[in-house]
Amino acid sequence: MAGGLARAIAPHLRRTGFEAAFRADPLTAGIPVQVIADDAAAVLGCAACVREG
Repeated sequence: MAGGLARAIAPHLRRTGFEAAFRADPLTAGIPVQVIADDAAAVLGCAACVREG
């Protein structure tokens, strides 16, 4: 999750056990869950893709 919304809801996700529930499902257990606090992350990722062709 990334951006301002992710940053805003992150404390609620911790409190409600979101990550534990996500890990309990075999389908999603191996998927990393992180909050990206950098608002420019999406733009920087797009720029990297453009540079790489």
